[in-house]
Amino acid sequence: MIKKVDVITTDFLTRAIAILYNTGDETFYHRVISTNLYGANVRAISDINNDKIPDVIMTNYSPGEIGVYFNIGNGTFTNETIFPERFLPMEIKPLDINGDGKMEIITIGENGRDSVIAILLFYC
Repeated sequence: MIKKVDVITTDFLTRAIAILYNTGDETFYHRVISTNLYGANVRAISDINNDKIPDVIMTNYSPGEIGVYFNIGNGTFTNETIFPERFLPMEIKPLDINGDGKMEIITIGENGRDSVIAILLFYC
């Protein structure tokens, strides 16, 4: 049995993040979850708020921020929750680093002069 896999995309020119939902019959339907994001890159899919539904975590090139789209579970997402940073986040990794059963986001990046490591804690 082949599992249905959805695809998430970013488009630099239109500044959009979209999901292509797999219908199971070799076709997809398209839903834009956000626009107006300069240099957006989806970095991870993980359940950040502990509701057992995967959320979308992205970085935004300008002004340098991490955004989370919380999955509502019916094919839609909340508006982006922004975490502004004082650096350009390059990579992120969701992990439960403190063992509390909740995901944290570890991010590495640079501020033009130094390398930076930061941890975002969620209290959901």
